[in-house]
Amino acid sequence: MKPNYKNSIAVTIGLLLVANSAFAEAGTGFKELLKDPLAWGFAVAVLFMLISLSALNRALNTVRIMTQKQVQGEEKPAKIEVEESKSILQILTGNKPIEREADILLDHNYDGIHELDNDLPPWWKWGFYITIVYAVLYSVFFFGTGAIPDSGDEYKNEMATEQAKVDAYLEAMGGAVDENSVTLLTDAASIAAGQKIYASNCAACHLADGGGIVGPNLTDEYWIHGGSIQAIFKTIKYGVPAKGMIAWEDQLGAKAMQEVASYVMSLQGTTPANPKAAEGEKYIPEGAPTADTPAATPAEGEEISEETLEPENT
Repeated sequence: MKPNYKNSIAVTIGLLLVANSAFAEAGTGFKELLKDPLAWGFAVAVLFMLISLSALNRALNTVRIMTQKQVQGEEKPAKIEVEESKSILQILTGNKPIEREADILLDHNYDGIHELDNDLPPWWKWGFYITIVYAVLYSVFFFGTGAIPDSGDEYKNEMATEQAKVDAYLEAMGGAVDENSVTLLTDAASIAAGQKIYASNCAACHLADGGGIVGPNLTDEYWIHGGSIQAIFKTIKYGVPAKGMIAWEDQLGAKAMQEVASYVMSLQGTTPANPKAAEGEKYIPEGAPTADTPAATPAEGEEISEETLEPENT
């Protein structure tokens, strides 16, 4: 009984198509698949599995035929001279055709089961030889020349590659800016970008000049949720749902929120056309002098001008 090569070829082609589709879904094309050593190892393993299954199928057929001959009274088949035409499977496995198995049949008989003096399959021997050659070459390149990176170097290279991807993403999204690390932008380009974002998204509630209508006045010193760059950024990012202000973190990136927060701070001290009444508490920047701050003491030998002196009772 000859194995059905058509079915094996069809199964192999089907496996390749399925693998290609799976890698395509994962973003890896067939060309990239061919460059992956694991993919080659998987392909070789599948090939060996198919050959092994074919050889097992042939062995089972041989046992079945010999059992049938024993039942018919043919204890040991006679040697028959036949013309051999080796198939691909016979070349890979080294099996002799059933008609020639009498040549390698041993005299051992185990409860009616006969033993054949078969050699190891050529594919197995050549696979073993290849592993020896590969081990030698790998040792030379890995330990001798250093052309193959060790696991530590591979880890560092992969981490560097992934970190580069993270850095590129953060740069596109405005870096790792949040309400804790945000800083005030003062360059003209950033302020202009913030003004454009403000006009498109914020002017409806705060007016174009920041005087306030539904939202509070942004030009005075009084703030409901804090007047620092961090507090304004946080308010923009998370919004004030109770007052009808949405969270903008899903619509604006971190960089855009930093720009519009910086623009809002640039409105301080401007004069809107119709300012809304002050709301919240007066914001005093950190480090700014207050009424409780003692007057500066002049250095030794420094003269105090009369202009700097204030009356005791004011």
